[in-house]
Amino acid sequence: MPKKVLVLPGDGVGKEITDAAVSVMEAVTSEIEVLPGRIGASAYEKTGYYLPPKTMELAAKSDAIIATPVLNHAAEKNYRDPLATLRKQLDMGSVLRKFQPLSDSIGVSGLDCILINCNPHTVGTSKEVETLNGVSVESYIDAAGCRKVFKIGERIATAKQRHKITCLRDLELNPYSDAMFVDLFYKEFAASEFVIDDMDIAEAMSKLVLDPSFADVIVTPVPYSNAVSGVLTGMCGGAYLTCVGYLSETSGMFMPLHGPVEYLAGTDIVNPTGCMLAAAMALDTIGLNLEADKIRNAVRSAYRKGMKTKDVGGDLSTSEFTYRVTKLCQRSR
Repeated sequence: MPKKVLVLPGDGVGKEITDAAVSVMEAVTSEIEVLPGRIGASAYEKTGYYLPPKTMELAAKSDAIIATPVLNHAAEKNYRDPLATLRKQLDMGSVLRKFQPLSDSIGVSGLDCILINCNPHTVGTSKEVETLNGVSVESYIDAAGCRKVFKIGERIATAKQRHKITCLRDLELNPYSDAMFVDLFYKEFAASEFVIDDMDIAEAMSKLVLDPSFADVIVTPVPYSNAVSGVLTGMCGGAYLTCVGYLSETSGMFMPLHGPVEYLAGTDIVNPTGCMLAAAMALDTIGLNLEADKIRNAVRSAYRKGMKTKDVGGDLSTSEFTYRVTKLCQRSR
């Protein structure tokens, strides 16, 4: 039976780049069923919901979800981010990001790193309250949720044949929560075959910049994950060249790292690489690993041959780049 992949074009350039993702997936496999869905402002215009009930039904029975970012309507009363809400409902507590430059001319040579952290909307809570003299911050991190993240991280590291896992922490900034995180890290990985260690985040990031090959798999508490991801994204070549996955124990949601970039919608110039790589990550999750590698290899081959969009020094439009990579995918079957 085909695996069900729900596709949720968010706002802005969502339709263009999810079309690219579907194109490369269908070029490498006939073992998936693509389910179209709606989310975000585009969904609200059609249904009156940022997260329509139909989308929630489709998500619950899907094996993987490919989505793109939505516009932020936080100023509206009672607004909740529909993507974050959906991830929480589906218990997607682990966040996975993979960083590796696509060619020698882009990014920092030697970088090949997996970053894993907890989803703050699922594994914990954070609350800020304004006071007369400042802002009060309360946060909670769930130990059981962290253990789930470590188990998924071990599974991913094993599947990708990694060797070393480093836990980042800042015991001066967060002495209790980081100490708990590090303690759980050692307990969960104690019986594994990986080389494991922990390191202060400032020291680790300094070492990473000087020697990108130092990082193999990194796990980090929530407060530092976006900063670490930002550095690695820049070293990889930018937000259009990589992706992020939100994982539960049975499924996942996969997205490019860039935002909805509404001003580029309909221009046919946005780089769809991140969404193509998100499609590959989705295929990994549903067990189509060889097919996932065919997408990644086709993208890398395109970059090596100079087939690139304008933002990375090429001259191809979104649709032209999609056509070229799709052809490379088809040749690999």
